[in-house]
Amino acid sequence: MIISETYFASRATVPGLVWVAGAALYLFCLPLLFGRKPGSGMNAAPKA
Repeated sequence: MIISETYFASRATVPGLVWVAGAALYLFCLPLLFGRKPGSGMNAAPKA
């Protein structure tokens, strides 16, 4: 919903604002995706 509202509110003045916001969100999420170590999830077996 927020993305649609932002797009329709800004498309006349700044057509690429939604794309820039999407790219910024993607860049923000990259460290979260790649910062996880293998085996650190909830399904990892406990170390003995």
